[in-house]
Amino acid sequence: MDEPCQKKPKTNPPESETTSPGNADMKNAGGCELLLQYEEYPVGQGPVSTRALLKAWPPKFSDSLIEANIVLAMDNSLSMGRGTLEGTGCHLLRQFCTDLVNNGIPGMHLCMRMFRFGNVTLDMQIKGGDKELMPLCDATRDKFLDQINTLTGDIGGTNISNAVEEGIRILKAHSATTNNGPHANHLIVFTDGEANDGIKDGSLLLAKIKELIDDDCIFVHFVGLGGRIDAKFIENCTDRGKYGIFTAAPTAAKIGAAFEELFSKVINTRMAFDVRITDACGERIERLGMLSDSCQQLIKVKVGNSDSAGTFGGVTATLVTKDPKLCDMIGIDGEAKITYYETCGKDKPKPRGLNQEVQDAYEVKKVDERAAQLLEESRTMSGASQSMRAENEKVSRSSMGAIARQRMEGHLRAQTALENEGDFEQIGPAVGPIRAASVRAGV
Repeated sequence: MDEPCQKKPKTNPPESETTSPGNADMKNAGGCELLLQYEEYPVGQGPVSTRALLKAWPPKFSDSLIEANIVLAMDNSLSMGRGTLEGTGCHLLRQFCTDLVNNGIPGMHLCMRMFRFGNVTLDMQIKGGDKELMPLCDATRDKFLDQINTLTGDIGGTNISNAVEEGIRILKAHSATTNNGPHANHLIVFTDGEANDGIKDGSLLLAKIKELIDDDCIFVHFVGLGGRIDAKFIENCTDRGKYGIFTAAPTAAKIGAAFEELFSKVINTRMAFDVRITDACGERIERLGMLSDSCQQLIKVKVGNSDSAGTFGGVTATLVTKDPKLCDMIGIDGEAKITYYETCGKDKPKPRGLNQEVQDAYEVKKVDERAAQLLEESRTMSGASQSMRAENEKVSRSSMGAIARQRMEGHLRAQTALENEGDFEQIGPAVGPIRAASVRAGV
């Protein structure tokens, strides 16, 4: 019988080999490189905020990662819809998790735990299990499937924050009792994002996630399901990919793509992209995502003041991890020296010598942010369209009367017309172009 979870105290290698000049012996080591936005900064102008491009690469291992620890937190609240009705969020959840349990991930040994939540969190630990996580294998597969079939979408309230706290607790407890080498641990939350209990603001939930994770290599991913996905809430929870992946399956046709987007990134991750940054503000550690391959990230740094011209030590960045094996394989720090120039009495002097590589990365970031905005809109529209069609079917079979049916069918015709046209007269400065671009992209 399900029982409420007890609240407890918080307790692939890169494709290209990257080496640093003069560090041939460190060819398998992880490290980073830092480039400032400008080559020179004016003397005597005080601390200056600027962008920097941080390039990083993980350590290279001779063997591939073959094990993944995952906890599945499954939203069983009323807003997910009935699990037996095709097209509802709960039905999509059952389909997604059934595919995972039946097929697994090729080449990966999965250790798993499931629980469901609404306004309370209900444990679904396999009976007789003596570990926080149990292996997905022939002996446990049917038991996991039985748990999935209990999802009905009939619990009142949605407390996502309580589910996140419980999932992180399970992963930390598992890590404390095992030593399987360096790899990340993953909590996957399946929900529509409609939090109406516990922490209801995505940014506040992100702050809670940061507090709970601390410096552990744990990521909280979200899979949005059904026709009413609160994409903004979920994007805020993940800090746009820094603390986890957000993917969505508003319809059954999108499940395969969501599965691939999530697990193709999860299975190769041994460490978090955690970096210690030292600049004029002091020292801090930031999480910038998962470090499974060579990547780059724009960060904001502060360049200190100088009363004389010249080149001095400036901003540094270092990959950090609490895993001792990974610590031994990180040997290349990023350091950006700062050159100061005399202003010769010039009024309001500015930094000069724009680094084009950093500027290009900034332009790409703006494009990516715009694409994310379009994707968020398309997710909402796709879900709304599916929801409208389902509602139209329901109305047509009911006894609501001719007027109600005509009203619903009119809405559906309008929605279909917009999808077929692709472009339409701009309604406002944001809504029109976003919707048109979403339709053109076929998302």
